[in-house]
Amino acid sequence: MTDTTNTSLLSEEELARLEVFLQSDATPENCLPIEAVDGFYCALNVGPEVVSHETYIPVIWGEGDEPQFKDANEEAEITGLLRRHYADIARQIHSAVADEADAYLPLVDEWNESAADDEDAPQDGEWWASGFLLGLELCEKSWFSNEQHEEMLEPLLIPIVELAGNDELDELTPKARKRRIAQLPALLLSLYRYWRSDANGQLQLANTLATQLSSTPIRAAVEPGRNDPCSCGSGKKYKKCCGAN
Repeated sequence: MTDTTNTSLLSEEELARLEVFLQSDATPENCLPIEAVDGFYCALNVGPEVVSHETYIPVIWGEGDEPQFKDANEEAEITGLLRRHYADIARQIHSAVADEADAYLPLVDEWNESAADDEDAPQDGEWWASGFLLGLELCEKSWFSNEQHEEMLEPLLIPIVELAGNDELDELTPKARKRRIAQLPALLLSLYRYWRSDANGQLQLANTLATQLSSTPIRAAVEPGRNDPCSCGSGKKYKKCCGAN
């Protein structure tokens, strides 16, 4: 569930400021990078319960020491940016469902080309998905409160688990990883709708989304026409989505 107060959109400069601070020496070693924070916030906003800033902020700092702010002004600046980014995600996801506005586009960095020679560099979408799974872990009892939710949600969450990396699943090819990332906006909206529907609606959404997110389209030999809707579920034409390259 979401709290949509204080919804001033962060500028690129403000996002960059937040990114630099989160990866600076002022933060604990296990502090989440901005991409993981974005995934974490998305999980909290599409889920079934309201999570307060006081509850989720320790997860961002890494469940350990707090950051060493230079002064009270810097602390107010950074915490204010974090609150606003959370609220902006809440507003965009809610508006996309309620008002048919544009879907929220997750902050996913492209690492594969820029860090090709760095063995420690994450895969595209890995940090975002890992952050999302932290959000699930924080609210695990409400997400999986009964076997019915667990059975319906597990296949829907597989694409995110694949992006994060899991020894029990096949590693995604670069093309499959790109398509999973392209599915994220539609996936977030479906999960948001899931928790705001009755039992029959939840079952219908779960079945529909499971079909859309199945592994079959990723391995399909026949690609859509360039002007056809992309099979990843993003709503874009194929030529402007997975067929862009």
